[in-house]
Amino acid sequence: PMKLLRMTVVSLVALVLPVHSGVDAKEKEHKHEMAQGEHKHETTKGEHKHEMSHAKKIACTAPVHITEENELKPGGALYRGPLPKEAQEVIQRDLGGTRTVSHEHSKSAKQMKEMEGAHSIHQGLRGGELFMVPNQLHHIEVVYSLECGYQLFFYNAFTEPIRADRFHAFMLILPEGGDGFFEVLRFLVPNEDGSHLVSHITPTRDGVKPKGIFETELYVKFPERVQPILFEVIVGTEVEWN
Repeated sequence: PMKLLRMTVVSLVALVLPVHSGVDAKEKEHKHEMAQGEHKHETTKGEHKHEMSHAKKIACTAPVHITEENELKPGGALYRGPLPKEAQEVIQRDLGGTRTVSHEHSKSAKQMKEMEGAHSIHQGLRGGELFMVPNQLHHIEVVYSLECGYQLFFYNAFTEPIRADRFHAFMLILPEGGDGFFEVLRFLVPNEDGSHLVSHITPTRDGVKPKGIFETELYVKFPERVQPILFEVIVGTEVEWN
């Protein structure tokens, strides 16, 4: 019953996430920033299973190097080429009509010349846990630390950093065992320069942030989808991905 109640809450929270992410406005802002030159940013039992890989840990405040070239590739905000079949999602409209994300004849990611060389990196760039998103366009990396909180970084299909402020996400901290109701629900918001999403988890009643290892459910809304995707992530101050 508690797990069912948790899923009901998740469904209700998902309704408040924007269906359209305002890409046009973000694209204008992005082009304006890029015109000034390259800029640096400071910084599953689920729908998608993943492999854990060793990644070198770096400071959580280290800058994120984002370029226009990264954004022009599949998964980037400025990419205007065909989408892989995996990214196509048919959406039922209220009147019974449908629309698709792209009118191009869809091919799988492995068949597209635009995707040649993609998905060749299988470890996080910041020492966190890396996921390949089922749409084949993005990767995400989750990093947790007491100093910076719960951070979510986004990459294009080639695991190159892209801006995070057109994505939406929220996370749940689960009780030990993972079958009950959640203990904490937090929306992730863009940091000051939009290089990643973050939630500075509120301290517990004892005045300390979560320590050790704890289980989270991360729900991420991608521009190509209506519903968020679930990623099950184990994080904590003692976690190392070997």
